[in-house]
Amino acid sequence: MSSLSEIEERLSHSWKASLDQWKVACDQWNDPIRHGFERDVWTEFEQRVPEFIRELHNLNELFQQARREVG
Repeated sequence: MSSLSEIEERLSHSWKASLDQWKVACDQWNDPIRHGFERDVWTEFEQRVPEFIRELHNLNELFQQARREVG
């Protein structure tokens, strides 16, 4: 496994765990501070982290293809 694959796997696992923990937190934390955090911080994470993981995957695929072609 390449180091990019390992990073992608670890990041994906950590992101899924973070999503699970966020759901738990939301069940217990329902006040204006949480809603502000969700609006100002969390929503951007929800958009950017999966995008980053996809791009990391695409970059890894590109490197793997280059290795096969140069090989």
